[in-house]
Amino acid sequence: MAQNGSSLTVGFSTISKKLSYAAFRDTDVNGSAGYVGRGKGLPPRRSRALAAVISAGLVGLLVLGACGEDDAEKENVAGSSAAGMNEAGSSAAGPGGAGDIAAGSGGAGESAAGSGGTQSLMDAAIADGSSAAGSAAAGTGAAGSAAAGTTTGGTSAVEDAGTTESGATDSGKTDTVRPTATSLSLPTIMETPGVAPYFNIYRPEDLEAAVAETAGLLPVIVWANGGCLRSAFTWEPLYKRWASAGFVVLAFDVGPDGNPIMMTSVDDQIALVDWALEEAQKQGSPYAGKLDTSRIVAAGNSCGGVTALGVAAKDERVAAVFVLSGSSALGTTDVNVMGAITVPVGYAEGGAEDISRAAATADYEALPEGIPAMIVARSTGDHMTISTDPTALAQEAEMSLNWLDLCLYGTHEAYDALTSPNICTGCEPGLWTLTSKNIEKLKK
Repeated sequence: MAQNGSSLTVGFSTISKKLSYAAFRDTDVNGSAGYVGRGKGLPPRRSRALAAVISAGLVGLLVLGACGEDDAEKENVAGSSAAGMNEAGSSAAGPGGAGDIAAGSGGAGESAAGSGGTQSLMDAAIADGSSAAGSAAAGTGAAGSAAAGTTTGGTSAVEDAGTTESGATDSGKTDTVRPTATSLSLPTIMETPGVAPYFNIYRPEDLEAAVAETAGLLPVIVWANGGCLRSAFTWEPLYKRWASAGFVVLAFDVGPDGNPIMMTSVDDQIALVDWALEEAQKQGSPYAGKLDTSRIVAAGNSCGGVTALGVAAKDERVAAVFVLSGSSALGTTDVNVMGAITVPVGYAEGGAEDISRAAATADYEALPEGIPAMIVARSTGDHMTISTDPTALAQEAEMSLNWLDLCLYGTHEAYDALTSPNICTGCEPGLWTLTSKNIEKLKK
C-alpha cells in the first residue's frame, strides 16, 4: 500500500475487535512514561480509512508484544496514513473529513458520536515483525537544513526569493487593526519540505497577502499527532482552519520510509520550532520576513499533547499551548513539566468518559500560580470523539482560534466568545463548558 511514495507492507492475522490497552516506557517522548492505547471499533471512511485501521492494528500489536499491563488503563491509538495526499502545491490536499483514525475510547462499550456505531477492526499484522514504538525520529537537530517551500509536484512555493528581512522581529505590527482570527478565511495550501524531522506545512497560499491582511507577521503552530504518530491527515480540518486564519502550521507526517508508526518526541517538536526560526531568517526562503517568531504555539492531540506541554516546559520560544484531549503525561500528570510552564495553556476535553479529562484537570491545577489556563470540556464525548469526530473538530478549531487570539494578541472579542454561554458558534448552551483562571489578564 503506497504511503507518500513509500510502501508499507502488511499481512493479515486475527486481532480482536478491541485492541487491549498496554503501556510501554518511552523516555524519548517526555523523559517519563508514554504510551499508545487501544483502538475501538471504527467506521471506515473512504478508502483511506483502511490505512487508519492498519496503523491501529500495527500499533496495537506492538503494544501487546511490548508488555501486558492492566487493561483498565486506556489511551489513544492515533494511526493513519497520508497516502494519496495531493502535494501539487496548489489547494490544500488530503481528505476533507476527519475521523479516519483508530483512536482509543475511554468509555467501556461506547461508540464515538457520529461514527456510525462500532465495527470490527480488520485483521492486521506487521510483515517485518520489528517494533518501531518509542523510537525517536531520525534527524533531530537537522531542522532548517533545507529551505522551506521545496517544490512539490514541480511547483515552487518560493514567493519572495532574495528577501533578507529577519522574521525575528517582534510581530510585524502595523497601524492597521488586526482582524480576529475567526473572521479570516484565507486560501490555503499544503507543502512538504522533505527534511527532518519530516512534516507538512499548512499555510496561507499567498504569504505576502496574508501578512497584509492580518496586519502582521504570521504566527506559527508546531503540532504533534495523536499517538505521537507520523500520520497527519486525520487532523487536517484543524490545520486548514488555522492556516485560513493566518497561521503557519507545521504538522508531523511520514518520513522517507513511509512508516506512520515512527513516534515523535519533545525534541522532534522542538526541531519544528528550530526550522521555523531558521526559515524566517534565511535568504531566499518564502518564509523570510513572514513569520512571527515571537508567537509560536506548541499544540498536539493525546500523546502529541504530552510532547507539546514538554516543549513548553523546555523551550522559552513557545508563547502558548493548545492540547486536544490530552495531558502532560498520558493518563496522569507530570507535575515537573507543569511546574516549569510559564505560558498560557488551553485544553479541549471530552465528557467524563474521555480518558484524558481527569489528567487535564490535574494539569490545570498543577500550573504555577498566576499562569492563564482554560479547559473547554464537552458534556459528552469520549477520547476518540473529541480527537477525530468532524463536528467536534470544527468546534475545537473555532475555540482554539479564539484561545490563541486571546493568548497571542489579547483580543477582547476572543475573550468574549470563550466566556459566552455557547462558547462556539452554533453550539447549544451547555454542550461545552469553560473552566478558566487568570485569562482576563490576557486581554489588551
